[in-house]
Amino acid sequence: MVTWKPIVLSVALAGLGFGTPAIFVPQFFDAQVLAQTKITPSRALTVIVVNNSGVPVVAGEGNAKNDTLAPGKSRSFSFPSIKNYVNDVNILIYNSGGTPLMFSTSNFNASTNTLTINIAATKANNPNVHGSVSIGPSGTVRFI
Repeated sequence: MVTWKPIVLSVALAGLGFGTPAIFVPQFFDAQVLAQTKITPSRALTVIVVNNSGVPVVAGEGNAKNDTLAPGKSRSFSFPSIKNYVNDVNILIYNSGGTPLMFSTSNFNASTNTLTINIAATKANNPNVHGSVSIGPSGTVRFI
């Protein structure tokens, strides 16, 4: 003899989504766009990275030579006009020991098109952990 109650209950629960795997669409990482800081892409650009993290950090552009910056030290990166670049200018910044880092703009001098970025240590659970500075051909600055 067929008992309908368990079958009807199973169909109803399946229809409501119980017992079925849920599909979660991952959210794309949103870079921290610095709306208040937009460089002039048609002019030469200087980015100064200042290490205030208390730990040594490595900083460099893509395939170029990376430098280790001791705490309290800085490094300048110079770029010609980037308005015709196809890709963003990227400066990779990290601590080889795994210390999470957070970036902030400490100064932007519009007359010289010089951007100064402060590097600080932070906690791993901070949602604003960064690993690179990205500057697009339009002049938009992002911390990623």
